[in-house]
Amino acid sequence: MRRLAPIIDRLAVGAVLALAIFVLAKAHRSVDYWTVAWPGVLTGCGTLALAAVTYRVLVGDQEDRRKRDLHDQKQAEQDRRAQAEAISGWYAGEEDTYSDAHPDASPPTKMFILNRSDSPVYRVVVTLAFLSGTPPKTGEEWVAATGGLPYARAFGSLPPGRWRVDTDSGWGALGARPGVEVAFTDRSGQHWIRRADGRLDEVGEEAMSHYGVPGYFSLEGIGDPAATA
Repeated sequence: MRRLAPIIDRLAVGAVLALAIFVLAKAHRSVDYWTVAWPGVLTGCGTLALAAVTYRVLVGDQEDRRKRDLHDQKQAEQDRRAQAEAISGWYAGEEDTYSDAHPDASPPTKMFILNRSDSPVYRVVVTLAFLSGTPPKTGEEWVAATGGLPYARAFGSLPPGRWRVDTDSGWGALGARPGVEVAFTDRSGQHWIRRADGRLDEVGEEAMSHYGVPGYFSLEGIGDPAATA
């Protein structure tokens, strides 16, 4: 429609000019003809001008409506992803003081999870994943390689705030740079995975079913953020 607007304008102007030329050509023959034709000329010109203006208004309205629809769609998608965008996790090293109290044991690996939204997310699986090196870089790769999620924890819910989650050590590998993957269900029932590299993927089912390990974990309570942060 927008492409047709200049064409319609030119046709309208051309029609007015053609009509004017026709009338002027006739006018020199008869004053009476001019007297009779002049009201028709004005009416024809007005009609053509009104048609052109009406068409441009309609095209403008359609364009405005299209822009509003695009804006509304973009806003709806942002709102749909808003809580999921507020979930993240990161690797925080090994517990420094653990070896003093447990000299014969490997210190736990620390992971932090942040929920910046104002409500919990649910059925959360927190997995150590890797940004580089040979170890698995996603939960799906862990399941494919080992049949499970050996360096992961699962929680019934994750309230707002920052939370510490520990998992086992012993995952070290040449060139491995660890990160954290967080799979969860938001308050609207949509399922997401925040990957170790920061990507946010939407998936079709809750975390343990998505990974193919239903019942692999017993869902825990995450505890007190003041004590675990």
